[in-house]
Amino acid sequence: MTPVVAFAYNRKDKIEKCLNSLSKCNGARETKVFVFSDGPKNDKDKYMVNEVREILKSFKEKGFFRDFIIYESETNKGLAQNIISGINSILAMSDSVIVIEDDLIFSNDFLEYMNKALSFYKNDTRIGEISGYHYPINELNEYKQDAFLLKKGECWGWGTWKDRWEKVDWNVECFDDYMINPGMRRKFDNLELGFDDMLVDQHNKRNNSWAIRWCFHLYLNNLFVVYPKYSKVSNCGFDGSGTHCSSQGKYVCDFHNGTDEMSFDNIIYDKKLAKKSSYYPIKSIKGTKGIIFHLLVRELKFVWHVWLGICKKYHRV
Repeated sequence: MTPVVAFAYNRKDKIEKCLNSLSKCNGARETKVFVFSDGPKNDKDKYMVNEVREILKSFKEKGFFRDFIIYESETNKGLAQNIISGINSILAMSDSVIVIEDDLIFSNDFLEYMNKALSFYKNDTRIGEISGYHYPINELNEYKQDAFLLKKGECWGWGTWKDRWEKVDWNVECFDDYMINPGMRRKFDNLELGFDDMLVDQHNKRNNSWAIRWCFHLYLNNLFVVYPKYSKVSNCGFDGSGTHCSSQGKYVCDFHNGTDEMSFDNIIYDKKLAKKSSYYPIKSIKGTKGIIFHLLVRELKFVWHVWLGICKKYHRV
């Protein structure tokens, strides 16, 4: 069984629900779970972090999993560094990993799906990630196969392999070239509207997202992501308590508790599903007009950044 690595900070109710849900998955008792508890940012957080760690210790004693190992950081690494370093440490011991965060809950076949997919695609170098979650788009109701391929990454209940993860450039050394390449930026943003803004904001330290850099790595290397027709994960963190989550409910879905054996044979990249998935976050809040506005503003930004790049190259600014 592939090891599960979980990340927790200061939300005891979330990590308790998450681990309770994971413990009810088929295969939980054969699974090793490694939990990385980040250190407090300040005295106020210290109390809540200690509460989380008491919850974690109680799970260790319950014996729900094959093994339950807790890593407690004395300092606050921040979400991105905690996740990157945590995954690195587990992949030093394993060829693959399943990654979860504290605000997720799971279908009963989540672990079965993840382990089967990670095994099935282990040697398929076209595949960069296995995702357990997908947006609740209506078009999936008519989709005939058990899974499908997209070219965008996802970070809610997912897995990957050591040889894919270890190649990520977390510094995004090609960023300057990316900024003055509208075609490149357009293709990346078309994977999900807003990706380009997130990457630019990460570079400018307006967010500290590890996930957008992971998605960019998948894009640069033309890697596919496997998604289930029925989501195996739901996010219960849209209550304003998360580091990067608002209280929006557009991503919440009723996941499917599977009873049938899933097949990964002959699944394909579906352009229709890719487009619906790309537009879903903006359309669900702002409608079709929001998509048009995003695309228009995007093109204006691209022109402006190309102009700035040309001026900089010739020392005109």
